[in-house]
Amino acid sequence: MSNFKDFLAKDIKDTFFNANEFAEKLLIEGKEVTIIRDPEQLMKKQFGNGGEGLANAEILFFVPKAELNFRPIANQQIQLGERKFRVINVSSEDEMYVIAVGRNQ
Repeated sequence: MSNFKDFLAKDIKDTFFNANEFAEKLLIEGKEVTIIRDPEQLMKKQFGNGGEGLANAEILFFVPKAELNFRPIANQQIQLGERKFRVINVSSEDEMYVIAVGRNQ
């Protein structure tokens, strides 16, 4: 018998991370994963609380936990496609991570 978490995981995969809707494929550390970029959420976080901590963020995206083979942490260097970035902020929401990254300088 399925429980709520099973239904939630299926909804996240089939609805929110549907490549025909909002999602796109991106190579993260050489593995193709499905993400949803959210520039509006990034702007809100940058301007809320004076942008503290996220002022240098360039991209904010959601990624299913099940698709990553690691748990991202702040200040970690990661490769997105052909470019290297630094993880500025990462939070966990249900079955996905919300990750903000900036240029690796």
